[in-house]
Amino acid sequence: MKLILSKLPWFNRKDIWVTGFILSREKFLREEELANYFSGIASLAHFEERLKTANGQFSVVIDRGVEIWAATDRTRNWPLFYTTIDGWYFLSDDCYKLAELRKENEFDAVSYNCFLAAGYTINDRTLFEDIFQVEAGTVTVLGKESRSRYYHNPAQEETKTADLRTASEELARLTETVFREYFAALKDKFIAIPLSGGYDSRLVALMASKYHPENILCYTYGRADNREVPLAMEVAKRLRIKWINIIYEKNLVSDFIHDEFFSDYFPWVSGLTGMFFLQEYFAVKYLKQNKLIPDNTVFISGYSGDFIAGSYLTPVMKRTMKQKEI
Repeated sequence: MKLILSKLPWFNRKDIWVTGFILSREKFLREEELANYFSGIASLAHFEERLKTANGQFSVVIDRGVEIWAATDRTRNWPLFYTTIDGWYFLSDDCYKLAELRKENEFDAVSYNCFLAAGYTINDRTLFEDIFQVEAGTVTVLGKESRSRYYHNPAQEETKTADLRTASEELARLTETVFREYFAALKDKFIAIPLSGGYDSRLVALMASKYHPENILCYTYGRADNREVPLAMEVAKRLRIKWINIIYEKNLVSDFIHDEFFSDYFPWVSGLTGMFFLQEYFAVKYLKQNKLIPDNTVFISGYSGDFIAGSYLTPVMKRTMKQKEI
């Protein structure tokens, strides 16, 4: 078994590799402290218990000699991939390096069709037949054979019932907690927020102004007649956040396929598993080339709110479809 961990900032101590952070008892654990959190693990069940209580964005790899245990957080912020070559397992944070090592790669037919239909691959698949991903909220064991199991599965969570007022208060509390902890984790990072003026991005901007008021830039992008501009500008003005409008002119969006910047960009964000939001790319390029954001910038968007609500499915669903058909 061989580890190729070079894309992300990993910390290694003996047989443990970690990246990212977790929040434990009001303290953020990174690097050595994060490695300590995952040390002294006696069994796979013990490892899963540690993962269940880990609140943060991280990936961890433990070399057990005869096996490698690998896990990502519940949202797979730091992806891991693996393959076999001549009977040996290779685990990496860069799927393209694995593809280079394999030399010959065939498209996975199921993943190919899923990608075209939905924009991402499913389960542990990638676009290539023999390169796999460690799924969100899972532990993957590489040894005599590979196997994975969930340590976090939302489908198994207990459903709670509450009246509207109680549920609303709980949602407000959770929202405040999530944003407060997340912005605390970012510390002195610069934050860029794509602000459309819609509810999701407006919420992100509001919480950023509350918990991370320094080093923020909101931006809106699109055509010169973009109808979102007035609302986004008004939101930024009320929140006292710097805001710019990026107009997608021909010289910015044309012939991007042959752009060296794009050649570096898409392998980093796609990972052979999902289609990045192409419309966003041109704004990122504009911000970088005009030096409007530093290298340590963290982008926080509101897209996930739309995704969870299933808005990407709406155009292909008939209003008369029954639940079973959906």
